[in-house]
Amino acid sequence: MQAVFTNVDGAEYEKLKYMAAKAFLENEKRRKRFLSPDKYNGYTEEEWNGYFREAADKKPRPKQHDLVTYADLADQAGNGAFETSGLEALKAYILDAIP
Repeated sequence: MQAVFTNVDGAEYEKLKYMAAKAFLENEKRRKRFLSPDKYNGYTEEEWNGYFREAADKKPRPKQHDLVTYADLADQAGNGAFETSGLEALKAYILDAIP
């Protein structure tokens, strides 16, 4: 069975959620580059941050609101919690999604 189907308790979830959010956003970048290469292949990190966070003065679409939530979590990916997780196979699965 793939690591992604591992049972994750609450304590482990708290350790993994930031890096998992970062992996999700990396996959979203790949998806956008694949679907619209002319538009997204040249995006810088600053442009991606703008895309994920869209102007705060606009009422966000439901999906865009989710991306803001993921971006906020991903900002904390380097907080060290991920390294303390004991779910090695799941950690490797998450890291495979991050270039």
